Amino acid sequence: MLREPRGPEKKVSVHPVLPPELLQFLNRRSYSLLIKGEAATGKTILALSILKELGDVSNYLYLSTRVSPSQLFENHPWLSELVKARKPESGEDAKRGRIQDRFVDARLDEPVPFFERMTNELMDVRSPTIVVDTWDPIGTMMEDDALLSNTKVLQTWRERAEAKLIVLIEDSANNTFDSLFDGVVAMDRYYEEGRIVRMVHLSKLSGVKVNRPSPLFTLDESVFQSFRTYRPLDIDAQKPASWAWERRARSTGYRELDAAFDGTLPSGTIMHLNVNSGVNSRMVLLLLSGIIGRGDSRSRAILFRPFEGIGLEQARGAFGEATPIVRARLRGKNGSGDAETWAKTLKGMVKKQKEARKEKRLVVATGSELLLDAGGEEEVEDLLELMKSEIDLSVIVTGSGNQLEKAARVADVSLRLSDINGTPLLEGELPWTEYFGITAKARNGGLALGLVPMV
Repeated sequence: MLREPRGPEKKVSVHPVLPPELLQFLNRRSYSLLIKGEAATGKTILALSILKELGDVSNYLYLSTRVSPSQLFENHPWLSELVKARKPESGEDAKRGRIQDRFVDARLDEPVPFFERMTNELMDVRSPTIVVDTWDPIGTMMEDDALLSNTKVLQTWRERAEAKLIVLIEDSANNTFDSLFDGVVAMDRYYEEGRIVRMVHLSKLSGVKVNRPSPLFTLDESVFQSFRTYRPLDIDAQKPASWAWERRARSTGYRELDAAFDGTLPSGTIMHLNVNSGVNSRMVLLLLSGIIGRGDSRSRAILFRPFEGIGLEQARGAFGEATPIVRARLRGKNGSGDAETWAKTLKGMVKKQKEARKEKRLVVATGSELLLDAGGEEEVEDLLELMKSEIDLSVIVTGSGNQLEKAARVADVSLRLSDINGTPLLEGELPWTEYFGITAKARNGGLALGLVPMV
């Protein structure tokens, strides 16, 4: 049985993670940004996350034409922190009768008072940020020519006031306003094998070189968080001691996945890790270091058999130099791969390790050859029985084809490592889970790795 959760989880404040190109664009003194996307793609959360990232807790106006401000605060509880941090208005501002509440219910506004509200804000306030969520209800009440004309006037006032204008529209195919805005981003959501995928397209960011036009993101904790890509050389550049998997502040939502990274899977668990083609071996090692553990020689020993181009020295770098790692040299009689010899050889190595390192957790990490070359079903059963009775955790790493099917059939837990647009993703196949992006946060001169669900 898996261990139950250890009690209430610590509440952690989540901060926005914006794509670096978008963040560079937002640091300009004045700009206009158009955010496009169908319903539920994350437009509102991106706009709110931008407000939070900018850190301007007083000089903004949020016009909501879809839902009431109270509904916004109910859907996004962290907004209360933004309002509490707002600086008190000066006496001069109070005399002007400025609106105390920066979130305005504009659902019943007609076009004329709506535009007047914005132009008054631009005239009265130096360098404000105005968010319109969304443009569509106002647009439906106006002729196309009149709407374009008013938009041009609004842009003129925005430039004079050195302000920032962020406008949301729900028709992602509508390119009518693209030429009038300095920046255009489009939100996208689709499903792959029943799992949600979120992608933001940086269509236009004037003055900014866009190196990665379509990063993946998540709306976890109602905050926009984009996922970064990883290059093999970036991983190599990190010294083994400078990166580690961080302790999770909350559950992934799946007990088996929690247990895999907490080191609390029941003894005898067989785990299958399916690696999609194109995933670099360094990322495989990073993931295995989170599942198997690294750096503490007192807690476990590893029997390692090279697989998928990953050798013993690479494993030592990933699991830590202090970790006892023994290369499992498993050979059958005359190279035939006699099943009885494989099981017998492995059993002998397990016995030797247990005698030498009493009370340590014993882990076997191997490729699918261990099963493919084991012979008939009866011989395979002997090998599996050994894994379940004498080994704490057996991790079998596979690619695709017959090796995948055979390993998946015997596994207690089955995970898959893949990538979309260069972003490494982990998903559970047994049990089924959504996509989890693998994140890396700078901490104490190194990297803290973690999992964030794509929701």
